[in-house]
Amino acid sequence: DTLTRVSCVKLTEINLYGNFLGPIGAQLLGAGLPKSAALKRLFLGCNNLQKEGAMELSAFLPACSALEHLDLYGNHLEAGGARHVIEAVAACPRLTSLHLGGNKIGAVHSTPLVSTVLRVLDLTQNELDSTTDLVTFLRQCPALTALNLKLNQLGDAGCA
Repeated sequence: DTLTRVSCVKLTEINLYGNFLGPIGAQLLGAGLPKSAALKRLFLGCNNLQKEGAMELSAFLPACSALEHLDLYGNHLEAGGARHVIEAVAACPRLTSLHLGGNKIGAVHSTPLVSTVLRVLDLTQNELDSTTDLVTFLRQCPALTALNLKLNQLGDAGCA
């Protein structure tokens, strides 16, 4: 509720890591963030956002035109929630760093990540396995220089 009542025009970083916001907190955050045109770094890790919270995020992320770094580590997004975030990221022209680790995404099949500026992608501990088509998923990320896939279950076939 605080961000909806405060004009955050000059705010460049918000760190709400580990505050258990949940989907309703994501909705309230979304009501206040469009007022923050300067926001560059948003840390929302460990907030139990789930798929519903990811849907709320996807509604307001495109309005954060200056956003460069988004951390959604450990929010139980699973495949459906991650898909909403991945689609919204395509509308963030300056996002260079995306952290989706610890969200139990599983195999990434249907939604390719589209970003010409994304340089860092963290998919740590997401239960990715050998059926995950990383080539198709990452094909449209030509600027990617760092990819973190630790603690997944890719095996030999997943790295081929």
